[in-house]
Amino acid sequence: MSHRTFSAVALATTGVLALTALSVPAATAAGTGVTGALQPATVEAPSIGVPTTRLDVWPTATDLALGQNVIFDASYDSGNFDPGIIVWKSSDESVLTVDQEGHVSAVGVGEATITVTDKDDSSLTSTSTVQVREVPEDVGMELSVPEVSAIFNRQVYLHALLAPSLQGSAVTWSMDPSTLGQFYSRDDASSIDFQGAEQAGTGTLTATVTSEAGVTKTVTVPVTVQPDPRGDFITDDDGVLVQYQGKSQDVEIPEGVTGISSGAFPSQLTKVWVPASVRTIDYEAFKGTNLQEITFQDDSAHPSQLTAIYDEAFSNTPIETLTLPRSVQTVVGAFKGMAGLKTLHLGPNIGPGLLVGDFQYTPRLTTIDVDPDNANYTSDEGVLYTKDHSSLIAYPTAKNPGGSYAVLEGTTTIEQSAFENAQVATVTMPSTLRTIGSQAFAHSHLTSLTLPDGFESAGYWAFAYAEKLTSVDIGGATSLPDGAFIYARSLASVNLRPDLGRLTMLDGSALMGTALTSLTLPDSVTSIGQWSLASNTSLTQLHLGAGLSSIGSGALSGDTALATVTVNPANASFSEVDGVLYTKDGASLILYPASRAGNEYEVPAGTTAIGYQAFDRARSLTRVILPEGLTTIDYSAFQGCTNLVDMTFPESLEVVRGIQNTGLDTVILGSKVRELFMPTRENLAPRHLIVRGGVNGKYYTDGEPSNGRIESAFFGEGMTKVDVRSKGPKVIVLPSTITSFQLDPFSSPGYKTDAQVYVAAAEGSPAWEVAKAELVKEGIDLSHLHVYTPAQLTLKGLDATNDEAGGALAWKDASVSVTATVNGGVPEGRELRVTQVGADGTETLVQDWTAMNAGDGDASTLAFSWTPTEGAPSLRVQTRDVTHVSAEQTTEVQLTPARVTGEWSRTLFGWRYVYPNGTYVKSQTIMIDGKIYRFGSDGFMRTGWIYDEGAWRYHDSSGAMQTGWVKDQNSWYFLDDQGAMRSGWIKDNGNWYFLKDSGAMAKNWQKVSGKWYWLSEDGAMRTGWRNLNNIWYYMEDSGAMVADTTRNINGVDYRFDASGAWLP
Repeated sequence: MSHRTFSAVALATTGVLALTALSVPAATAAGTGVTGALQPATVEAPSIGVPTTRLDVWPTATDLALGQNVIFDASYDSGNFDPGIIVWKSSDESVLTVDQEGHVSAVGVGEATITVTDKDDSSLTSTSTVQVREVPEDVGMELSVPEVSAIFNRQVYLHALLAPSLQGSAVTWSMDPSTLGQFYSRDDASSIDFQGAEQAGTGTLTATVTSEAGVTKTVTVPVTVQPDPRGDFITDDDGVLVQYQGKSQDVEIPEGVTGISSGAFPSQLTKVWVPASVRTIDYEAFKGTNLQEITFQDDSAHPSQLTAIYDEAFSNTPIETLTLPRSVQTVVGAFKGMAGLKTLHLGPNIGPGLLVGDFQYTPRLTTIDVDPDNANYTSDEGVLYTKDHSSLIAYPTAKNPGGSYAVLEGTTTIEQSAFENAQVATVTMPSTLRTIGSQAFAHSHLTSLTLPDGFESAGYWAFAYAEKLTSVDIGGATSLPDGAFIYARSLASVNLRPDLGRLTMLDGSALMGTALTSLTLPDSVTSIGQWSLASNTSLTQLHLGAGLSSIGSGALSGDTALATVTVNPANASFSEVDGVLYTKDGASLILYPASRAGNEYEVPAGTTAIGYQAFDRARSLTRVILPEGLTTIDYSAFQGCTNLVDMTFPESLEVVRGIQNTGLDTVILGSKVRELFMPTRENLAPRHLIVRGGVNGKYYTDGEPSNGRIESAFFGEGMTKVDVRSKGPKVIVLPSTITSFQLDPFSSPGYKTDAQVYVAAAEGSPAWEVAKAELVKEGIDLSHLHVYTPAQLTLKGLDATNDEAGGALAWKDASVSVTATVNGGVPEGRELRVTQVGADGTETLVQDWTAMNAGDGDASTLAFSWTPTEGAPSLRVQTRDVTHVSAEQTTEVQLTPARVTGEWSRTLFGWRYVYPNGTYVKSQTIMIDGKIYRFGSDGFMRTGWIYDEGAWRYHDSSGAMQTGWVKDQNSWYFLDDQGAMRSGWIKDNGNWYFLKDSGAMAKNWQKVSGKWYWLSEDGAMRTGWRNLNNIWYYMEDSGAMVADTTRNINGVDYRFDASGAWLP
């Protein structure tokens, strides 16, 4: 006889009855890696050796049509198995083939046998005989049997044999009358299992199949269902009762039955007599029935043979009193969930190491009695102990409600779940107590707790949800375990015994969700785990001791009343700066107390990271100033700062994960972003997001925000991946560097996003194709895809742009009428704002953001008036569109009583532009005679490469700014209409060019985004066939070289190696 080892959990899915005694150790504490979810109770399951006596194959016999494929099943009588431990074989592979997953194919006419065998025990084997025949097209379909004869509650395998043209089509099955039985579908479309109903009778079964051409074939055969000859009690070959089919509520199980299987009885059962022959009662054997009384045959003439009872055998039954036969040796979780149980009598032979945690969810239990002859257990006033009193195993839940109990002196361990849900209010602990098991007092009515000085440790959730517990003295505990007092909501006082100096750790969620108002961690504590002090909404003061060196994620999350955090100055890892918690070196901000006084906070220079949930729910904050040098904002850092409306992000930021769910309307990040993580589902989200640029930057968002859909998201150059896993922003601008784009992958076609997508690259460019491919994949109309160019602002009406002499002059105290025109950017939502800037820097708003009017084409215009004065000679004009990306122009005028012009003046050191009053242009960019010149702070005209206004620009030797193609030191550069040097792909006069990061035009072979391109000597990207050094290459229409593939070109297949060379 073979044996296979299954865990107790596996047994719970197979219904196997174990015959050997089991030992279930108390559960150990779960790991400390808690990440937000509370850990349920778990018990380490024992391994159980289950004898295997039979291997079966299904179907046992059948007919197949030539060409058909079906799936056979195999099973052990001991339950499920790994397919890798059996071997499938066909006796004639010219008729049938079978793979090692039981897929059978009919490949020839004739008869063959399918055999399945255990790899390790060849005596475990089973066979199925299969006849393969052809089904003519005019017949179309036949059934594997000419008639169906079924017995109640037993299955019959039925297969539809299909002609070749119908194979693969789904077969539908029907029964008349339908009450004769039930169909169970199988993995292949042409087979079913039929199970006869309880009511015997005759009728017909019909199978129907329809081809793709609409041809329907139908076969009808007679059906006979007979009653089960085994009667009301169905047993397996080992005598185990697997199902009671009778209607009686008072049942006497026949003698000779050896076991009772899982779910053997229907719910109407109220009374049962169990014969002495029964040896095992399987898990959930009587669960959910109305069983009120169970009687075991156990007398001198017929001593009970019952030795084992398994998990929840009597769960959810109203039994009030249960007396087990003296023969019982093994009990594993048998009493869990017995909601009506009041009194339990345990016999003398129950083995050691059992019963721990077996009394969960027994709310009416008052007494556990133990036979005096039992060598392993005893009862003290109805409380279950080990025989030597060293362990308290279970205190009955309903014993002495609101009263008190003194644990026996000498007891060293209170086991797992011993007092779980117990209604006793006061428990006196003995001086000998050293350990308390997991969930020992979970959900108990305990009101206070004092542990002895010699106490050592407790298991996870030891006092979880003890909602009446108000005060705790932890005695000599060296740690508070995971969830030790989680949601002990009335707990207002905890003595961590600093006098003993033994406590070193608060594990995950140890004091989460209590009523503590202040807490001082002793200097002996070195670590507090994830969520250890979280959700303490009454906690206002916290002091961290000298020894603390580790604070877990979310340890102080949700402490919304916390106003003061102090740290022992001797602490080497953490410090407090103005009530805010930092690492000792000041590099990381750990916690800004949620109720700290003030509505503005400036993070000090030198801080490089803001930690996980650092500003969690600091709702008083309206403004936060972040320092340059800050690189990281971690997950949920500003979560719940709903009144935070003002925060400027430094250029240095690289990783941003926690700025959602604030009051910010617009978020503007710099150009070094590597990661931007902004899940917005059911969170507040900024209406506008601007990422100036990135370094292989990646963006992720999902879900619709609670404050409605985001208006816009702009991604600058260097951002490569944008993952919008929802409808996302209404307007999205992508850079030319984009390589991966995902938009709204989960909405059905009729609910797809209406977002407008802009790409800062020409049609047909790699970035354009990335965006286009995503819209096509998601079925979004390509009218939503547009080319993006930066917004350009021009002003007319100022002498600086109108005067033919080029003078930047204006009449003193005279009103100037200015017209602003904007092209580029996004046409929707264009606005203009005008600010007057005084000589001392003072700013005065001339006109706030005002909607612009439609102009020619996609242009927008707006006119306004301005009166410059000597005290305020400068004007700053800003424009923005729906993205809130702004462009601006600042004009400074020289005020004079007369209209004059300047002239060029050459000195030994260079050219200046001098006004008649002797002053000259300094630190300005001005237009003279229609050309743009830049002047340094010394007033000299600048030439060559100049970095200004965020881009490199080139002024030739005349000083005039250049546009278009410029050659400098044997390299060509391209400058746009604003004179800004371009990089990356550009299209000019119908040709594509690639400009390196330096701006220099690339030639010859160039690798871009993992693909090779050929650029001729004039820099133009080439496509089609190219013969280079006597090797032929082929470039796609995109310019990318074809490599390591076979490509059909003009109807001919060509093969290319990994280097791209054509292989003739």
